[in-house]
Amino acid sequence: MIQFEDYLTIGKAAEKLKERNVHVQMPTLRNWFNELENLKVHSLPRTANNKRERVLSPLELDIAEFIYNYRQKFGQKISMSSIVPSLREKFENLYYDDQEDGSPSDLSLIELQSTMLQQIEEQVALLKRELHQEMIEELERREKAKQLALPDPSEIALEEEKRAKEQEKMIHEAQLNLWTTENRLKLILKSEAEELWNKNPVRTGIFIKKEDVAKKMEFVQKYIDDNKEARMHEMKNSMIENTD
Repeated sequence: MIQFEDYLTIGKAAEKLKERNVHVQMPTLRNWFNELENLKVHSLPRTANNKRERVLSPLELDIAEFIYNYRQKFGQKISMSSIVPSLREKFENLYYDDQEDGSPSDLSLIELQSTMLQQIEEQVALLKRELHQEMIEELERREKAKQLALPDPSEIALEEEKRAKEQEKMIHEAQLNLWTTENRLKLILKSEAEELWNKNPVRTGIFIKKEDVAKKMEFVQKYIDDNKEARMHEMKNSMIENTD
C-alpha cells in the first residue's frame, strides 16, 4: 500500500528522479503530466487541502522515467501522443480523473484510511487495557480465596514461593493470550467486514464504475464498532476458562 509520505511535490520528484539518472527539469516534468492529463491518459493525485496541489507517487516516478528513456531512445522531439500507446502497454494502472466532480483524490482517500486505522488501533488498545485489568482482578480474587485456607506455618514459606511462581506463570500466559487475542480480533473483524462488503460492494462513478473505497472503510469501521465489545467479551471468558 502507498503511504502518505510516499507522495512528492513536482520539485521533490525532479530531485528524486536524478537519483535514477533521470535528469529532467521541474517545468518539463510538469509539462509531461499536463500533456498526459490533456490527452486524458493519466491524472496526478492531488492533496485534500484547499490548494489541491498536484503530487507524484512512486507510480508517477516510474512513468516519468519511462518517458525520459523513450525520448532518449527515439528522439526528444517525439510527441507525447506517440508515446501514449507504449505507455498504456507498460502501465496497466493508469488513471484519468478531471477532479471536477468533487470526488476525493487518491491522496485524500489515503489520509482518510490512515485516520480510520488510527481510530481502530486506539479502540483496540483501550479494550486491551480493560481486559488486562479485568484479568488482574480475577487473579487477585483467586489469590484471596486461596489465602482463606492457609497451610501449616512450617509450610507457609514453601507455599508462598509456589504461589509466586504460579502467579508469574499465569500473568505471563495472560499477557501472551492478550497479545494473541488483540491481533486475532483485528484480523477476524476486518476479514468478516470485507467478506460482507464484497457480497454487495458500493460502487461510484458515472462512466467507469469503481469500488467506493471511502464507503468500504466506513462499513468496516461500523462493523468493528458494532461487534468488537461482544467479541472481546467472548474471548476474555475463553481466556479465563483456560487458566482454570
